[in-house]
Amino acid sequence: MRGVRTHLQLAITLGEQRDREGTHTSPAAAYSSQLEWTDHTISYDDASGKRVVLDFVNRQHREIDERARTVTVKPLQAIVSNRDMEARNRGQHIYSVLKAGGVADNDFAPTLAEHQLSVNLPGSRRKLGKRSLLTKLFGGPDIEVIERETQTDMMVRARCLMSVSRETREQPEAVASFTQFLRYAFGGHPGLLRRILDAKRVPASVTLGHLTPMHVGGEVTVRVVEASGPPRGSSAEGFDERLPLDGSEPIDAILRTTGATGSSPPIAARLSEALALLQGATPLVGLLTFLELSLELPVGMPPEIRAALNASTDEAASGFLALLEPASSEADARTTLRAFEQLRGAAGRLAYLLGAFEAPLHRALNQPEAAVAALTEVLETNPRVTGAWKDLGDRFRANYDLTRAWLCWQRARALAPTHQLLEDVTAYEQQLEAEHPEYFRIV
Repeated sequence: MRGVRTHLQLAITLGEQRDREGTHTSPAAAYSSQLEWTDHTISYDDASGKRVVLDFVNRQHREIDERARTVTVKPLQAIVSNRDMEARNRGQHIYSVLKAGGVADNDFAPTLAEHQLSVNLPGSRRKLGKRSLLTKLFGGPDIEVIERETQTDMMVRARCLMSVSRETREQPEAVASFTQFLRYAFGGHPGLLRRILDAKRVPASVTLGHLTPMHVGGEVTVRVVEASGPPRGSSAEGFDERLPLDGSEPIDAILRTTGATGSSPPIAARLSEALALLQGATPLVGLLTFLELSLELPVGMPPEIRAALNASTDEAASGFLALLEPASSEADARTTLRAFEQLRGAAGRLAYLLGAFEAPLHRALNQPEAAVAALTEVLETNPRVTGAWKDLGDRFRANYDLTRAWLCWQRARALAPTHQLLEDVTAYEQQLEAEHPEYFRIV
């Protein structure tokens, strides 16, 4: 890494963790990590010995395996959106179900979910403070702050979420990077991390507890020790770049490619081809030729193509347009799917594109696997179809697979960054930035 300004040496201890039944145990472990930072990156060693780089300019989480000479790249947005959705699932849905069943004090309480995932729930304004006579009368803080001789404990009922040593290191320039390291590597309630940040001093040690619901133990202690030697850097030059995919989805093979292969004819030539086909013997192929182009690039329908389409008496073309109306019922969706299948012969080489229009029908029929398969088949034939990448990302998001969702959306953006089909992806990203701004910068 170029431009490293300074670094901290950390000693990290992971406590033994087991589930409530004692059937699964994670052993205790200890390792050292060198935390480094520049103006726009943070890097550290994880428990497996890999080097993690958080790049806030390119919005990437890079995991460098020096032995294997690989670097695995994940979008930061995937991490944030996964934590956001899981916090809502735990702190809102699961908690409300348990509370309705009479279990109000449980590991999925909103404050605990925020601590485990290190994100605030919508509208959350948790209060930190000491208990006093006034708080007993008018309601205490959400997280109680207890000052002890050597440390400050932050508690929710009997649970100590974080313990911060009173001893500190005089390195105010390191506080932001240290806080981000805790957030990304382990978690911690945003309000507690903000407390460290506002103190403008790095604590000599921090212990995080209750990071995993329905488990006992697993405390994480991070101690700042004397740095030995110069910064190690995080170069991955010449390493094999990979995506965090396990090959369990057919789309993984396409995502692993560097981009669309082959070149596409100029837009004007493709519009001329579509017009000629519409006015000739195969109007459906002409219509699909235009739709293929418009799903790849932000191209509007020219008036001459619109006029040719309106003038056409071709039953296949008019029948296709009628199928684009939203299905009014499950029976209607099944009928429409059968009609699309009957059009494949007339669609010729563009029959593959029908899958992009069949996918919403599978979704309406609660057939998510079929919707994903239809869109994947489109992209196997033509990886330049921006709209299929976008819709496939939407399907993965609905299935809580945020990594594949963002990788699909990124591929769509690389193909046509200004396509109107991507407007809601941009809106979602802006929502994440507004609700969790701390994840997208060195705070």
